[in-house]
Amino acid sequence: MLTPQEIEVWYVLPKIRSAIALELKQKGIAQKKIAEIMDITPAAISQYLHNKRAKKIDFEIDKKIIKNATKKIINNPKNYNEILQEILKNSKHIICKIHRKIEKFNTCCGLCKK
Repeated sequence: MLTPQEIEVWYVLPKIRSAIALELKQKGIAQKKIAEIMDITPAAISQYLHNKRAKKIDFEIDKKIIKNATKKIINNPKNYNEILQEILKNSKHIICKIHRKIEKFNTCCGLCKK
């Protein structure tokens, strides 16, 4: 059985990174600059932009949250990790939904609430 932390790292985090990368690209930020801001490789950004990563489990990230986060990142790229942590903290409900989907639970196992 996967832990909530594994769900977050393997599914939620990549999906959030993908959404942020796409939004930054739409705002005209160069792919190389996006990679620098997010401290990942330009190849990883390319995979996010071309939907080759973060596609194992499909779920929606609130577009308003991503747009607000992207504005903050553009204003101060050094705050990227803090902004990412804030989004993750507010995405705990998603972890439970994905966990139930992957493990085929009908109800919450309770791990995400501990």
